[in-house]
Amino acid sequence: MIDHSACAEAAARVYPFLDGELTWIRRVKVRWHLRACTRCQAAFVFETYLKGKVSEGLVEECPDDVIERLRGFLADNR
Repeated sequence: MIDHSACAEAAARVYPFLDGELTWIRRVKVRWHLRACTRCQAAFVFETYLKGKVSEGLVEECPDDVIERLRGFLADNR
C-alpha cells in the first residue's frame, strides 16, 4: 500500500532536496522513501533531468557592448 502522506512530503521537498537545502535527517528521510517508492523515485529522476536541462539552456553570452560599458564604468569609478 502506498503511503500518500510520505509521497506528498517527498514531492514537497523535491527541489530543496535537489538543491542540497535540506537538513541531513530530512535528506535521509527522502532517500529512504525513494528507495521504497518507485513512483516517487521516477518523479525525482525526471525532476533531476529537467533541472539539468533547464540549467544547460540558461547559458547566455553577454553582448560585447555591455561588457565594454561595464569596463568603462568600473574604470571611471575606481
